[in-house]
Amino acid sequence: MFSLSVATNLELHHYELHHAELLFDAIHTSRAFLRQFLDFVDVCSVVTLEDFIRRSREKFVRGSGCDFGIWVGDELVGNVGLFDINQIHRKAEIGYWIAERFTRRGIMTQVVTKMLDYALVELGLNRVQLCCATNNKASARIAEKLGFTLEGVAREDRVLRGQRLSHQIWSILAKDWQGRGTAYFSRKIDDNLEMRLLETRHAAQVFALVDSNRDHLRQFLPWVDNNTQLEHSQQFILSCLEQFQSFDGINAGIWQHNQLAGLIGMHYIDWQHRDTEFGYWLGQEFTHQGIITKAAKALLEYLFLELNLERVGIAHATENTASRKVIERLGFKPESLTRDAEWLYTRFHDWQRYGLLRRDWMTSS
Repeated sequence: MFSLSVATNLELHHYELHHAELLFDAIHTSRAFLRQFLDFVDVCSVVTLEDFIRRSREKFVRGSGCDFGIWVGDELVGNVGLFDINQIHRKAEIGYWIAERFTRRGIMTQVVTKMLDYALVELGLNRVQLCCATNNKASARIAEKLGFTLEGVAREDRVLRGQRLSHQIWSILAKDWQGRGTAYFSRKIDDNLEMRLLETRHAAQVFALVDSNRDHLRQFLPWVDNNTQLEHSQQFILSCLEQFQSFDGINAGIWQHNQLAGLIGMHYIDWQHRDTEFGYWLGQEFTHQGIITKAAKALLEYLFLELNLERVGIAHATENTASRKVIERLGFKPESLTRDAEWLYTRFHDWQRYGLLRRDWMTSS
């Protein structure tokens, strides 16, 4: 869903569970090459890589690390990540690997460059460390090229298949990094719009948008009066991240010209029946511009093509004619009316429920 563009046909992606097979293929085809410096190669399988992806999401949500797939076009070719992120001392270590046939193309130098932008600019870290075996000349060249400082050698500090290896310790500080700009993971909608996975650092923007749109949002949203301080938005985002960690759906901010315009997200994923529901809201100044229609189209593409879901549902209060127009424009079909479905401040509201099936979406797209 969310990617970070590195160069033409070169992107970093958050992992989905179904990427485990692609990741295994990339490792399997380069097993002999990767065995030189990586200890997990001999024992990895699709099952262990699914566990790796689950742990990666857990680390991302905790803020202790992250892993991203390296994609060249439509092919998953490697991994890059930050680990041992220390929020107090604002430091982390970077690690990476790439399939052998994609080496010697400058790909990893470009990837590490973008990851340093992400770590030192977007995440606000002060120090990134890189450790490589003393005989890993390719990694040492990347460190030198990007301005890392060699701090020393940890002698015989690790064992790989019974052999002790020494490692060079490289580091780069934020003040020394000639940054290329901000780097964040997003889903581009058009030249002016994009979606970004909600993270705790977005809490102030979310709260400010809610706080300046209370009368507008209270018309159809029940939680507005309970969101009265920044901590409430922080707690909401933490719950969204827990949902992301458990592969139970995503919640994203919609940005227009780098300004938060609203939110769109999933309530759950029923993996057995391949079903989900989603909802959305916008600040008043962003309405009547087609923003939600465009964002929902991008979300549906993710749900049907990437997650291979079969059904997507949505509901709106019957008085909410603006939502009805969006939903019908997207091709949803009315399925049922739920009377007195929600108590909203002073009275009950009826809900109109809609559904969209994958085959109908494929036909109309």
